[in-house]
Amino acid sequence: MTLGMKDEIGEEMKRKYPQKFAAEAEIFSRIHRGARIFIHSACAEPQYLVRALIKFVESNPKAFFDTSACRSSWSLTIRRRWSF
Repeated sequence: MTLGMKDEIGEEMKRKYPQKFAAEAEIFSRIHRGARIFIHSACAEPQYLVRALIKFVESNPKAFFDTSACRSSWSLTIRRRWSF
């Protein structure tokens, strides 16, 4: 499947199910201090979601203070700065 086909499928899904899509800032604003974020990886790591989450935290360093993100093979805790 080419990138163009993936974009077309994504746009079709957005038109068909608009209630399933929201802006990243709106989604991440629902995560609060002390929350635990579990990233399910049954088939593969959701790379877009993880990159968007990292970008959001880099631009809003205090947004997820004391929040943990974990996956079956790794976990990290955000105390002061997001780092790997």
